[in-house]
Amino acid sequence: MIKRIVNFIVLCILTASLAWAQPGFPERLSQFLTPYPGSTVEQVFTFPKATEATLHVNASIDEVAKFYYDTLTKEGFKAIATAREKTAAFMRFSRGETEFIFEAVRHNDITVYKLSL
Repeated sequence: MIKRIVNFIVLCILTASLAWAQPGFPERLSQFLTPYPGSTVEQVFTFPKATEATLHVNASIDEVAKFYYDTLTKEGFKAIATAREKTAAFMRFSRGETEFIFEAVRHNDITVYKLSL
C-alpha cells in the first residue's frame, strides 16, 4: 500500500513539473519583450505570480544586456540596479509594481541568461 502511495506522489510531482517547466518563450514575458535574436530557450518556469526563462545565445553579454536595457526602458521600465563583471551581468528594472530581473553569465563563448518577471 505504501509503495502505491509513493508511486502516486512521484507521478503527481512529475506531472506538475511538466506543467511548470514549459518550452518556448513564455507569454507573460512576451507582453514586454522578445528573446534576443538567435537565442534558444532552455527552460521556463511559470508560477502564479512569477515567470522565469533561461536562454542562451552566441552574442556577448554586453550585446544581450544592451538589447534588454533598450527594450525595457522603451517599455517604460526604469533600471534600478545594475552590475557588470568580466563574465557576468545583472540588471533590475521596475515599472509600477512590475519588476524584471536580467542575469547573465558568459562561459565557453556562450552567454546564458535568465529573465525573471
